[in-house]
Amino acid sequence: MIFKMTADRYAGALYSVASDAGRLDSVRKDIKTVSDVLLQLPEVRTYCMADNISKRDAETLLNVAFLPNIKSAECANALKIMAENQRLSSLPFLPEAFSAISAEREGRVTVSAEFANSPELETVEKLKKKMSQKTGKTVKLNLIVNPELLGGFILKWNNNMLDNSARGRLKQMLVNS
Repeated sequence: MIFKMTADRYAGALYSVASDAGRLDSVRKDIKTVSDVLLQLPEVRTYCMADNISKRDAETLLNVAFLPNIKSAECANALKIMAENQRLSSLPFLPEAFSAISAEREGRVTVSAEFANSPELETVEKLKKKMSQKTGKTVKLNLIVNPELLGGFILKWNNNMLDNSARGRLKQMLVNS
C-alpha cells in the first residue's frame, strides 16, 4: 500500500512538471517504456521491490535498465529522484499511477463492463453515454463477456462497482434470507 501511495505522489509531480513543460506526450512514451521493461524483465521488478537496495545499486539499475531508453528529462529526473530517495520499490507502481492521474486530470475514466452475453452495439453506446453523465467524464469502456454471471452485468470504475448480474442478485438473496 505504501509503495502505491508513494508512486501516486511521484506520478502526480511528474504529471505536473510534464504538463507545465508541454511534454506530456514524451513523458507518456517514457512511462510506457518503464512499463515495458518491468513487464518484459520480471527480475527487474523483483529487484526494485527489494528492501535493501543501496543508492549506488539503484542508480546502476536505472542506468542499465531504464535511462538508455528514456527520452524526456522530466521522466529521467523523476526516476533519478526515486533512486536517490531510496523509493525504487515504488517504481513498479509508477506507470499505473501516472495513467490514473492522467485520466483524472484530463477528465477520462475507464469503465470495466462485464456482461453475461455479448451486448448489442446500441446497449454499449447507451451505457457509455449513461456512465459519461454519471461521472462527468469521457468514458473508455472495456467489455468483458463472462457467462458465469448468468445474466445482467457488472460495472467497475475507479473504486466503484455496480453489480446488476443474476449471479450477484442470487448471492444477495441468499445473504438476506
